[in-house]
Amino acid sequence: MDSVANAVLMVKKNLGDLSETDLTNITQQAITLDEVYGIDMNETLRGVNALMQQYGMTAQQAMDLIVVGTQNGLDKTNELGDNLAEYTGKFSQAGYSASEYFQLLDNGLKNGAYNLDKVNDAINEVTTRLADGTIGESIGSYSTRTQELFESWQNGGATQKQVIDSIVADIGACTSQQDALNMAALAFGTMAEDGNLKFITSLTTVGNT
Repeated sequence: MDSVANAVLMVKKNLGDLSETDLTNITQQAITLDEVYGIDMNETLRGVNALMQQYGMTAQQAMDLIVVGTQNGLDKTNELGDNLAEYTGKFSQAGYSASEYFQLLDNGLKNGAYNLDKVNDAINEVTTRLADGTIGESIGSYSTRTQELFESWQNGGATQKQVIDSIVADIGACTSQQDALNMAALAFGTMAEDGNLKFITSLTTVGNT
């Protein structure tokens, strides 16, 4: 009873006022994730809160994403909740929906990423390079489509996600491995050097996991 009471208090502390039904369900799910998967409850709830704040989701919708993600192995490195709390805002601002964000995490983790942090850092790196002008200085290295999307993004049209998707497609379409590596390094910096082309070209939202 003490552990359940503490769990209820933790849910209220992280998520605020919930209906009795939501409070019951969220608490039960958080306890189950803790007991079955060994996931720190506080980190899970911080991840739920981040999804709620950045995407306007309900607590239950956010928890459902985390539960399905966990069942599919997204928390095998014990950092899903912590990563969501840290990076959800970045992905939301870049134009990714919550389901697209989770699909990209799944793609990256299944294609060579050492852990979730590497996947998140890769997107963090490319969005930073878009914003600071690094990619803009060499945008001619990419396809006409990418150049058009980049210009559209600069003018408030396209999202960073659309530009990133096009950059990743360009890297995947290279017939020369050296050209692909050069493009990857330009866009993803040290993340491309530390990872591999299979990982970099997996950083899309393609899939329905």
